[in-house]
This record gives sequence, structure tokens and C-alpha cells, in this order.
Amino acid sequence: MWGLHQSNDNDIDAPEAWSIHKGLSGRVIVAVLDTGVDYNHEDLRNQMWRNPGEIPGDGIDNDGNGFVDDVYGYDFYEDDGDPMDGNGHGTHCAGTIGAEGGNSIGVVGVTWKPQIMALRFLGPNGGSTIDAIRALDYAVQMGAHITSNSWGGGGFSVGLETAINEAAAANQLFIVAAGNDGQDNDVVSTYPCNYNLPNMICVASTDRSNDMSSFSNWGVNNVHIAAPGSSILSTYTNGEYVSLSGTSMATPHVSGVAALVLDYVHNMPFTELRNVILNSAVPYAKFASKVSTGALLNAHAALAMAGEFAWIRMFGSAISAGTVTIPAQGSTTVVLQLGGTGLDYGEYRARLRIWGVFNEVLYSREVPILYTLHNFTGLPAFGATDLQFADVDGRRGMISGALTITRATPEQEATFSQYHVFWAGSSQNRLFDVPLAALDTGNVLRDDFAIFDSTFWSLPHGSDPSSWITNVSVSNGAAVFSNQYSHAHLTLARRFAPPFTVKTKVKKSSGALAHMVVQIGGTDVNLFGSGGIRAVFLGTQKVLISPEGVYAAAPCTLGTWFEVTITVRATSVTFADNQGCPEIVQAISSSESTKSIRIGADCTGDCATNGGSVWEYFEVSGGLYATFHVPENTLIPSDATGFVIHGWNSLGLNPSGYYEAFADHRVANRATSPSEVLGSAPSTGTLTVSWTRGALNDCTGLFMRYEVVAQMVDQSDSQQSWFEPSGCQGLVSQTSESCLASGLSSGTPYQFKVRVLCSLEETQSLWSEISPAVVTLPSPAAAPTEVRARIPGSSTSPS
Repeated sequence: MWGLHQSNDNDIDAPEAWSIHKGLSGRVIVAVLDTGVDYNHEDLRNQMWRNPGEIPGDGIDNDGNGFVDDVYGYDFYEDDGDPMDGNGHGTHCAGTIGAEGGNSIGVVGVTWKPQIMALRFLGPNGGSTIDAIRALDYAVQMGAHITSNSWGGGGFSVGLETAINEAAAANQLFIVAAGNDGQDNDVVSTYPCNYNLPNMICVASTDRSNDMSSFSNWGVNNVHIAAPGSSILSTYTNGEYVSLSGTSMATPHVSGVAALVLDYVHNMPFTELRNVILNSAVPYAKFASKVSTGALLNAHAALAMAGEFAWIRMFGSAISAGTVTIPAQGSTTVVLQLGGTGLDYGEYRARLRIWGVFNEVLYSREVPILYTLHNFTGLPAFGATDLQFADVDGRRGMISGALTITRATPEQEATFSQYHVFWAGSSQNRLFDVPLAALDTGNVLRDDFAIFDSTFWSLPHGSDPSSWITNVSVSNGAAVFSNQYSHAHLTLARRFAPPFTVKTKVKKSSGALAHMVVQIGGTDVNLFGSGGIRAVFLGTQKVLISPEGVYAAAPCTLGTWFEVTITVRATSVTFADNQGCPEIVQAISSSESTKSIRIGADCTGDCATNGGSVWEYFEVSGGLYATFHVPENTLIPSDATGFVIHGWNSLGLNPSGYYEAFADHRVANRATSPSEVLGSAPSTGTLTVSWTRGALNDCTGLFMRYEVVAQMVDQSDSQQSWFEPSGCQGLVSQTSESCLASGLSSGTPYQFKVRVLCSLEETQSLWSEISPAVVTLPSPAAAPTEVRARIPGSSTSPS
């Protein structure tokens, strides 16, 4: 005989009702094996599973499943189609799982839109093993995803164990109560909990203080997780609400979270569903000797784990509570596992935050983790364009420049992880098996992992805006931040074209008129100027401005931190946020040309003084070109005529590749590096830096300026940094060959180097050689420290 896991311990006040609601579809069927369910209860009637193949009350087995009038489930205790609850226990459990939310009555379940299948097999005197097996078999037959089992007490049964295993074969999770005997299930077996099969979760009970309930069983080997089970208010028969306690009350909390997660990620296998629930639970030291996870159920954490990064889990000996501790001067290994079957093909991403304290300052960064799941179907199609090489016709033995590969479509790139670049001969096949370069197809560019060269932005100098260097508008196809305002935060230097998505997270600044402005395309440095797409937060409105100047606005009140997503397609742009503000969609002129991105905030006065807007991250995904920069002085094999590019995945190279000849394009030569860098005519605070400019210092018409940097020479400190000295900034004349460096320290040795900055990254010069002679600024003459005088004719000095 089987009985209920309900306790008489009702001395604890009921905790506040807790629930969570996210993206529910109502597709998940939760079978409640119990005393039945009051399916007429106002808080449950809309939540009940209904057999679509059965006509109620006609006395016919309409769907041919062997059960007559099984509209809401079946009563195996009375052997009829009416699983109405006459006890209240099953109704109470059903309400905890999924009592209706938002209806202004009663309580709310953990999940707001389940399909609760009522399976009665317990009566006033308990129930039989055979009826429990029949109920479980019915749940499998009718497609239940989860069974909630707040019962137990019988002995071991091979038949029931077999039925639970068959439920696993049907991808069904079996959630069961641990029991209310206040004992260790590892010592005294309690069934079904102690079957401990792979598709089972056995649940202990906690009280309002997150302590183990006095009545609850435990067992570090057989009981898996703790959940609220003391004085739980829920639905009851005859439309009532009653507070009950027991591991019976804890079990439906876990069942509700399982339904919530499965509704969010509907194709999750039971193994992953079980792992998500157990791995997301919150550890407590006091549970370490009570349940196998040592943890308390957490619905929000389970959803977060099952969301965008649900399938990545981290393992390693140095991991504790999700944190990896690396010893000083040491290392550790972290294994990241992408798990589960039924995953969609495409890219899966996670973020691993690395942080540490140095000189009492906290430093952190996020490591993006990218994994591409391939379907290995179809041939990738891609092309190479814009080869930029010097002197290839003369065949002088070396080339330099960049090979830019136009990205394949996402559908095509789903079949490979990298582009591999090879030397190719006249037959347009690769000459060697070792590639020149491997370019990842991962298409997310994040601010904290791009290398930002000062070529692409200039910070303000001084308090007078008229003195600021504002030449930051670069050629079409580069992404830059504007320094129109005194708080620009980032510069990107990559090329991309529609379709692509821009995402950023920003902290609002109270003194700003515009908390965020993103301009895509256009040539005007002013973010409010003409041209391009502009997404703006102005006061309490969000505004999207088309290239033609057409405005679309929506009301929007921002929190302190807000996130935006701007998706640019060939003919439309979408401006969305996480503040619940209306989404704006605008049609734009069709264009396949590359775009530039600028981002800034209208932040002056007190706003600027207080630090301006803060940007946590900025990323562009999709539409990126993949560029291979050919190293300077790369030797050309004698029989090479160009490059061939293949798609590559873990199964190897695709035999089909795209060929590109050397001589097809010869543009944007790299500027020649300055030479003969010298420091001369030093004074106590200045000296003259001179150099000889190269023949190509105009960067093929895209010259920006010379960059001159200095470094203090300290043999004891190998970490001395380079800096731009005053007087050597803003050298925008192509004929410049010297500058007067000022603000230097007397008595200090310096060395220098120079390069040409161009609007195109691949055309700027390399750094010159470091000045061969170190110049030490003289120290000022020292003042006398002692003066003596002698009286004429005296043989002694005055005292």
C-alpha cells in the first residue's frame, strides 16, 4: 500500500507565494499522480490538461487509448474517467505547480500555464502498486513530460522500477517526495525515492528559514534537492485554499520549476532538464550532509541556466560555487561542456568573467566563449575581395597588405568553423597543406576584445573644444566612436555590412540630454547631423531617424542601466530595448554597402564632470568581414599566383575552395615607415624630435597625421610605457619632419619612435626603429649652498 507524504507539522507561518513567469506557451504536460485534482477549482480549471481525442460524458473510448471519458486524466482507484479529488492532497499539489496567475484570486503556481493531467490512484486508505504503475504508464502513453509524485511508503517493486525506467525511455522526468519520517533514506530505504534512477529527482522539505523541515527525510545519496515544504498555502477542494506541510508540498515546487524550464526550452531531454534543476540550485553548507546537491531549489537560476547559455557547463578541480580560483603564479584547467541532444544548429555563446585584484584595484574582463554546432550539409560559398598588395607585378619576392574575405551567409557558414587561406598556383589549387591563416567564422565583435588603435580616435586636449582634434571620420566601412562630446568611450576598427546587429549596455547619466546615440553610416561626425541611421534616447523618448531624416519615436522611461539592440537589415532597421518600451521598426533604402558605426552621449557640464555615461559592453554580430593581414615581408613562393580559401570544420577541409589572384587588385599601399628618428637640442624641459618621412606617407590619399611617442629609459623598469609628448600631437601636415616635445622631465633620458597614421588600418605605416641615441635632458644649474668671505689683510676668518 502507498500513502501520502503530508505532515501534521503546521506550526510555521506560510511563506509568501513565489512564482516566476517567462515566455510560457502552455505546451508542457505535468501529470499529478495523487488523490486526483479538483478540476473545477477556479484557480485550476484553465490549467488542466484536456484529452483532445475524447468527447466528455458519452461513455465511449473515442480516442481508442483503452480509457473511457478520460478528459482530464483517469481515476485508477475507482477505475473510471473522473479523477476528481475528494481528499484535497492532489489539488493542493496541483495548485503549487500551476495555479493560475494574474486572475486576482487565491494563489499562483510556480509556472503560470501548465497542462495538469489528473491521475488518481490513491483513496482514503492509500493505494496499490499496480495502480501506481498503471497511472505512470498512462502518463507515458498520453505524452506527459513530467510526473509529480507526492506519495510513498511501500516496499521495493520490480514492476514500479521498470515503469519508471520506461518513463525515462519516453523522456519523462519522475519527481518524488523524500518522505516525512525525519530519517535518513540512505539508512532506511523509502520508495519510490530510493529507486534513485537517472530520470528521478527526490525532494526534501525546508521551512521559511531555509532550514530542513523537522519532519523531512534526507539522504546524501538518494535525496537530491531541498525545496519549500512547510506551511505551503495552495488550492484545495470545494474552491478552498489550505496551508499544508510535508515533502508532498516540496515536490510540486520542483515539478513546477521543471515545467517552467521545459516550457522555456521545449526540446530539452530529461537528462539536461534534471541537470539544469540540480546544477542551478543554491548551495547551503547546512544541506551538504542532507541532499546530494547540498542545495535549495532556485527557479530563476534554473531559467537563467536554460536560457541563451543553457548548454554550457563548467568543470574543473579549482571550481567552487561557480568561481575558478587560480593560485598566484599558477594555472588551472577549466573544461566547458556543450551538452544535450536536440540542439539547433548554429552558434552558442557564453561569457566567462575573469577578475583579480592588483594593488587594491579590481580588474575584470569577460571572455566570450563561442561554439558552432554544424549540420555538415551543403558546400560553403564564399569569395575573396579587396586584395591590397605592393609591387606584385615586379615580383620582388615580398608582399604586404590585407586579404579581405566576404563572409558567407549564416546558413552556409553553419557548415564550417573557419576559413583557411593557402598559397595557390596557376591551377588554382593550394600549393602546400599548411595554411597561411585560419580565420574564425565566429561573428561577434565585442568592445572588450577588439584592439583599439589610436589611429581611429583622438581624445580631447585641453578645456577649449576648438582645440580638440576632431578628425575621427574614417573611410566607409570602419566603426568609430565620435569625440564630438567629451566622453567618448570606444573605437571599433572592423568592417561589416547588413544584416548585422548592434548591442550595448549603458548606464544612464542624469545630466545628459541624450543618454545614448548610435549612428550607423553617414559621413557627418556630429551624431545629430545628417546621414545614416540614428538611434537615440532623448529624455523619456526613444527616437529612430532614417537616413532620409524621417523620425519615429516611442515613449521610454529608462532605468539606471539599460540595454539596446539595433538590427540592421538591407531594407529595414529595428530599435529594441529591455525597458519594456515599444519596439521601433523603420524601412530604409536598400543598400549592401559597408557601414560605419559611431556611438556617444550628449554629455556636457555637470554630466561630463561626473563621468558621463558608462558603457558596460558594445558588440556587433553578423555582417562582419574576415580580414587576414599578410605580414610585412612575407615571401611569395616562386610558383604562387594567388590564394585559395577553403571552408574548414572538425571533419576537415571542404574540397571546394575559392581562388583569388594576386594581380587583380593593387590599392591602398601601406605607408612607408619614417626613418632616422633623432632627438636633439635638449633643454631642461624640451627637445626636438626629427625624422625622415617615407615616400608613401600620404597613405594613398588617406593620410591623417604623424604619431610621435616617447619613452623614459629606465634600465631597472622594463614596463615603461610610451606616451605622446605635448607639442608632438596633431601633426596633420604631410610635410612634417620634426616637432618640439615639451613637458619632459629634466635629468631624464628619453627615446622616440614615429609612424604614419592613415584612415585605413591596413595602410598605416609600421613604427619606425626606436631612436638609436638616448637623449638625456639636462638638469638646471644647482644653486650655491654655502658662501664664505675673507676680510682683507686678516689672517683669520670671521667667526
